[in-house]
Amino acid sequence: MATMGLEYVEGPYCVTELPSTGSNNFIKGDLVYLASGYLTVSTAYNQIMAVALENDSAVAGTMISVLIIMPGTKFRVAASATTAQTNCGIGGPMTYTSGSVAVTPETSHTSHEEFIVEQLDPRDGATTGAGGRVIGRFNILSCGLAYVAVT
Repeated sequence: MATMGLEYVEGPYCVTELPSTGSNNFIKGDLVYLASGYLTVSTAYNQIMAVALENDSAVAGTMISVLIIMPGTKFRVAASATTAQTNCGIGGPMTYTSGSVAVTPETSHTSHEEFIVEQLDPRDGATTGAGGRVIGRFNILSCGLAYVAVT
């Protein structure tokens, strides 16, 4: 499975525009947050705020569309390991490399549970092997979502 970013599936959402750093540091589907008033790629669980809906710009201050992550919003994301039905209902940590956001599926509650896997992507079948897709939501308590006031 080729790497992919996060894709919106269903649930509450808020789309807004926020200013870019102008450094081309993220692409569509990456997790982003505000640092010093500008969007930048997330590199840790406590920096999760939104999903970029377009690529970063080379011009500082360019407004970039983002989907603010909200409780209950479901996303499709690639898995960085073999997926199976036993992963459903259990959270796993995210990887944050720009252009290859992924969740590591778990079978027990042992890791930092940033993303709760609710189901395997039906297009992949019951067991997908490495790099399959999963559908789930962010664990609001574990992520420390970096919310901002959006007007």
